[in-house]
Amino acid sequence: MALLARLRSTIADLKAGKPGRRFRDYHARKHAARRGGGACKGVLFIAGWALIALGAFFSLVPGIPGILLAVPGAALLSAQSRYCARALDWLELRVRRLIA
Repeated sequence: MALLARLRSTIADLKAGKPGRRFRDYHARKHAARRGGGACKGVLFIAGWALIALGAFFSLVPGIPGILLAVPGAALLSAQSRYCARALDWLELRVRRLIA
């Protein structure tokens, strides 16, 4: 249950962020409060990529919204890596332009 509450909190933090800055700001907040060692960081990094890959796969399956897995995966990546946070902010702006 605590994991679900944390996931909801993470999604709320990302939704409240400013487009083009939300992942970098999330990274800064998580980096300031970081606990744990390199092994924990590696596991979370792999889990983030796995969630994004599963989200991409499930987006190809009709009726299953893969974005529900990809967003938490992106949050995990952005919390662990400043480079990933910058790349996700850049990607978000490009996708928003394509949609508009």
